[in-house]
Amino acid sequence: MIYHLQKEICNHCLKNIGLGHSHFECFSCNSILHAKCFKLSKAQLINNNFYCKNCKNSVPKIFNPFKALLDQEDENADPYIQKMSDVLQNCRPYTIKNLNTEIKSKLSENFSMIFQNIDGNRTNFDTFSVELDRITEKFRVIGLAETNVGTDESNVYCLDGYNCYYQDKHVNKSKGTGVAVYLDNSLNGVVNDEVSWVSRNLETLFVTIQSEEPVHIGVVYRPPSGNASEALEELRKLLESCPKKNVHILGDFNLNLHDETSTLVNDFENLILGVGMTPLISISTHHKPGCKPSCIDNILTNDIENSVLSGTLNTCISHHHAVFHLLRSPLMHLKEEKQNFAQYYDYRNKNVEKFLESLSEELTRDPPSNFSDFSSVFNIHLDKACKLEQPRFSKRTAKEKPWITSGLITSIDRKHELYDLWKKAEKVNCQSESNLDCRCETCTEIVRSREEFRDHRRLLNYLVNCAKRKYHGNKIQECAGDSKKTWQIINELRGKKRRQIKPNFIIDNERVKNRRIIANEFNKYFASIASNLNEVYSSDQVRISSLPSFTDYLPKSESSSIYLRECDHDEIMKIINELTNGKSSDIPIHVIKKASRTISPFLVKYFNECLTNGYFPDELKTGRISPIYKKEKSTDCDLSPER
Repeated sequence: MIYHLQKEICNHCLKNIGLGHSHFECFSCNSILHAKCFKLSKAQLINNNFYCKNCKNSVPKIFNPFKALLDQEDENADPYIQKMSDVLQNCRPYTIKNLNTEIKSKLSENFSMIFQNIDGNRTNFDTFSVELDRITEKFRVIGLAETNVGTDESNVYCLDGYNCYYQDKHVNKSKGTGVAVYLDNSLNGVVNDEVSWVSRNLETLFVTIQSEEPVHIGVVYRPPSGNASEALEELRKLLESCPKKNVHILGDFNLNLHDETSTLVNDFENLILGVGMTPLISISTHHKPGCKPSCIDNILTNDIENSVLSGTLNTCISHHHAVFHLLRSPLMHLKEEKQNFAQYYDYRNKNVEKFLESLSEELTRDPPSNFSDFSSVFNIHLDKACKLEQPRFSKRTAKEKPWITSGLITSIDRKHELYDLWKKAEKVNCQSESNLDCRCETCTEIVRSREEFRDHRRLLNYLVNCAKRKYHGNKIQECAGDSKKTWQIINELRGKKRRQIKPNFIIDNERVKNRRIIANEFNKYFASIASNLNEVYSSDQVRISSLPSFTDYLPKSESSSIYLRECDHDEIMKIINELTNGKSSDIPIHVIKKASRTISPFLVKYFNECLTNGYFPDELKTGRISPIYKKEKSTDCDLSPER
């Protein structure tokens, strides 16, 4: 029996492939092509592998120049290169569902950062913040580009739980400019002005997170309208000025790492690798209809050893996907503690009436002889009537975006479904030789699904803005006639709110969080200012005795220049009734007002005795210290920038 050798057939020209013919094999479907038919068949080399016309569109292109080096070196591979290759090779697209399920534990255990080209805060900021709220574990660092917003408007665009840092816009631009950094409230950051600037070729903003080992976060945006070669030169100066450790640069560089034929891209790649920076994103991050997907957004780091995971996140905000990175970092211990609100007293009307009744009986039966005894009796009866046997704890937190309804959340989910359907339709190959104005069933479905997604996204953005305006409009309407509450709402919309004080101070080169220790140190600091100044003057050999005394500037004393009239019942009642409800006090003001008729006769007696005897009760000498920032930019908190 004679066996005939079955010859392979070229998938393009349909001719036999001889034993000596050069050929290519598709990495996906194993179809074979003549080498001379490679270009004619529209096959493509992707990720160092060959793919035929039918398979190439389904293969995401990956930037990984280190994989070829590792394939050549085999067993003697450099572990540093191996790590860089692994990070790039494992980079993949994620959905919000993936973040909340597959990698939720990694997000909570590692330091996380995310970057988004937002394409205008005014248009997309609310939508972006809603997308972030859908993620269970929040990112510690957020970088934005193309905000089209400068420092003067930055307070309007606040994210709950973050401090924001904005760079000025380019003076000649209203669009396509502006970068920003958001840091978790638990992190202390300060802007590094030496490497933060705005030019026509490059916009940068760097924030240093203060810790035992400072971490440097930068956001970079290269406008496509600028000169790319000059931008690379500016980037070179920036990278050479950056610290040598713990630097992470998030940005839109507008240089496609998938374009292997571009000289600019090769120069960019050589530049970042030459200064020890490693790109972490290897897949496409930007896809505009009618254009090829490109990898222009990235995260650069010189701490590749601690990298855990990187990827892209589709937020459906603009043509850009968000890019994110997780890494091991000592900053993870600086998490903001979730406070449980403790309630020790119950001041309902029933309890307050009970307190007033028992206090009145006690004061009538056995009047206290001095203010100290009166204060003790007052507190005993207040505790007996209003103090809870066990404190009540609650995790009350204000709803971050109360205008987001369940219907809007459903519409947001539908937006992501429509986007997935559009991208799924694009993966189907058009059977026409020319895709220009093609009206085949495949291309028609792509156009239809794309327009459906765009229309839904446009309508959703409009509904979110309407819901937000309606919510705040109703809030203002509820406060009609109350100017104080109205202005509180207006200031919240303007982003003007008091900065929360983090109990985190550096005392004697140690980080202290205990509030009692901090309060005592404040007392020591402010009480010793005068003596410390005297020591400074003495050390400079300035004779203190020769300096004028403050008494030299005072007029001559007059012993009969002041007269204090004794207070009476009406004066005490007037002062109590003029107290503002809600002001800081250990005892609620409304309780003191209800007790005013009972306690005012005794207060008259005690206050007059104090004036007559020149005595001030110790109970009134206790104060509560609340540090308030007097500097906008603060590093690790010490005591001197406070008041």
